[in-house]
Amino acid sequence: DFPKPLILAINGLAVGGGANIALANFGDMVLCSKKARFMYPFAKLGFTPELGSSMVMPFLVGLAKTKELMMTGTWLSAEDALRLNLINAIYSEEELLPKALALAAKIAANHPENMRLMKQVLNHPLREKLNEVLARENATIVKSIGSFSGGPLKSSL
Repeated sequence: DFPKPLILAINGLAVGGGANIALANFGDMVLCSKKARFMYPFAKLGFTPELGSSMVMPFLVGLAKTKELMMTGTWLSAEDALRLNLINAIYSEEELLPKALALAAKIAANHPENMRLMKQVLNHPLREKLNEVLARENATIVKSIGSFSGGPLKSSL
C-alpha cells in the first residue's frame, strides 16, 4: 500500500521472502542486473508460500509454473524472470543503478496524486483479496512448521 511508485533494483540473490518482495508485485517496476537470481526454497525448508505469493505468483506466471518454482526450489535467473514477465528489464551491474534513477526521474515528472491513484486502481483487484490470502498463508505456515521437527517435512513419495 506504499502510495508512491516503488522501483526495485536487484543486483544479487533474492531468496524466499526476498524473492516475493522482488517478484510478486511488491514493487511497481523491477530492474535487475545480469547476476540477479531468485529462489523459493519453501519446499526444501518445510514451509509453505507466504507474503501473498500463493495468490500473486499464479496470477503473474500461471499455476503450473508457480507450482514448479515453489515445489522444486529451482533457481530463476534474471533472464528467466524477464521471460516470465516478473521483471521489467536487465542491465549490467554498472548500468543498474543509473537506469533505476533515470526511470525514477521519468516517473517523478508525473503528477504525484495521479501516480498514487494509478497505483491504487491497478493494484485493487489483487489487494481486495490479499488480506484473506495472507491469513490463509499464515495459518498454513504455522501448520507446516508444526508438522516437522528438526528438518524439512519428509515425503512418502
